[in-house]
Amino acid sequence: MREPWNFPPDRPRCTDVSSPLRRARGLTALAAVTALLALPACTPDQTPPTSPPSATPGSSVTSSPDASDTRGRLAAGLQGTSPANARLVRHAKTTLTPVEAAWLPGWQIFDVQNQTPPHPRRVFAALSDGGEAVVLTGQPDTFSTMLKQAGVSVSSADVAAQVATVFLDSTRTYATLSYRVDDADDIRWLPTLTADQQKARDAVISSYGDRIGPAKATQSSSGWTVEVWTISGADLVRHETTVGTDGTVTDKTETVASDLPVPASR
Repeated sequence: MREPWNFPPDRPRCTDVSSPLRRARGLTALAAVTALLALPACTPDQTPPTSPPSATPGSSVTSSPDASDTRGRLAAGLQGTSPANARLVRHAKTTLTPVEAAWLPGWQIFDVQNQTPPHPRRVFAALSDGGEAVVLTGQPDTFSTMLKQAGVSVSSADVAAQVATVFLDSTRTYATLSYRVDDADDIRWLPTLTADQQKARDAVISSYGDRIGPAKATQSSSGWTVEVWTISGADLVRHETTVGTDGTVTDKTETVASDLPVPASR
């Protein structure tokens, strides 16, 4: 017969049936006393320890945001036209960063980002004081409609430049990495360049280093024309963004250099 796991092989067996029961009861009582002595004492100023957090916490989504707060109002405004972006706004790990636009009365533009892997998301959206919400990413016509509804009046070159840069930032898409450059030093070159890539970089700096600058507005008969420079994918792009007196914003682009040794994706 196989020996019980808690009996040493050389230990004599007890023939008294009641002896194991008495020993078991004694061991149980001893274990209980030991456990009580091991418990930490809580003073009136302390609280018992809580359970440790999960090592792999799940995504937390606000299912019913308060319609009185900004997140709730933006999500509610997007629900009818863009349910996916409404869910993005509600997500607890999504950040809403207001975009400075003092020239835009009655509306607030938000940079909406969620960096949760494996698919980070980013979109620009706007919310009116009345609760109307629109997506601006990839929607340049919507941007112009918003300006007209807000009654935006562009009366200076500085304001025209601000409108143009916010327009380009908020209506761009994210198929490739795209960003504005106010100086040739803003171009994000690859960390390691071959000899040919160094020549390409030097050629761009030599040809356009003195031309690349912050948004610059020039008044025209129909409003303002603003020159803006961007990197789009692996291209250096010059923009002529027109800000009309009626609030219409349009953009004409010229790719001045291609296949640059720069990161083309995020």
